[in-house]
Amino acid sequence: MATLILYPKSKIESGFVSELEAVTKPEYLPLRHLEARHLSSDDLNKIRDAKVIVISSWYALNVYKERLQKLINPVDICVLSSKMAVNLRQHLSENSRVNIRYANEENQQGLTALCRTYHPSESVVWLIGNLTNFKRRLSANESTLIVYVNRWSAEDQKRAEAIIATDHFESVLVTSPSAYSRLKTLIATAPQSFKNARYYTLGQKTASVIRKDTANVWMPATRNAVLARAVNQIIQDTQQTQK
Repeated sequence: MATLILYPKSKIESGFVSELEAVTKPEYLPLRHLEARHLSSDDLNKIRDAKVIVISSWYALNVYKERLQKLINPVDICVLSSKMAVNLRQHLSENSRVNIRYANEENQQGLTALCRTYHPSESVVWLIGNLTNFKRRLSANESTLIVYVNRWSAEDQKRAEAIIATDHFESVLVTSPSAYSRLKTLIATAPQSFKNARYYTLGQKTASVIRKDTANVWMPATRNAVLARAVNQIIQDTQQTQK
């Protein structure tokens, strides 16, 4: 039996990596290639004029730190979690006056709650990926800017098909709806590899998508430290089935 994790191994805490290896055969297979998008002068002007920058993912944060940090100086930056806030603060200069705020819930709803605390006259720009899906209509003072692209080629698909055909997965960690959409194409090529698999997610959005196909889905009861909670749940469930 094996566990399929649709997330980079480097992003999993080392302690959890060791614990996973002790109870199962983990296969790390991020179904994506993230690339920073070239930003035009109009794009840069858009975020230069913003009072608030909303950073919606870790990769968007990387783009900000590597390409935008020295070019723009917003009053506030809203991020997904306290961990992300600490990471960003470490990369800002000591005399930076940027106010970093983080969501109480590590999801789009948590960031939305922060955005609602601003006056309608204050410009808010979300830094997003091309597959980011908003479940609500943005307010008049909010806009989005695609700063990275989530790609998946035919060659990537073939390599992934070869990997999943060799194992039977009792647990699958799915980190986004787009990852599940790509996973379904893999399942179609090797359904026996996923027979009776249990799916683990980081939040309601992904869980809802998967539940359209199966009820065997787990999601965190609370909406913080969601990746750690999901990996820990896989470890616990795997240990339980081995008793």
